[in-house]
Amino acid sequence: PILPAIVTAGLLMGIYNLLTMEDLFGPQPLVKQFPQIHDFADIVNVIATTAFIFLPALIGWSSMRVFGGNPVL
Repeated sequence: PILPAIVTAGLLMGIYNLLTMEDLFGPQPLVKQFPQIHDFADIVNVIATTAFIFLPALIGWSSMRVFGGNPVL
């Protein structure tokens, strides 16, 4: 379950970067041109960074399953 989380987080980070990048769709980023999407951009950023924050736990859980460890530990 690690690869889909990384791919999804990477795509969401790309969307966030498109929304906040200056000089891409005009002199200001899209979140400043359209203030109503600022909260959406923040939610996308939170979801995208969450996968990378919990990445060590995901790797530990997956390696435990592969090597036959105890999930309680």
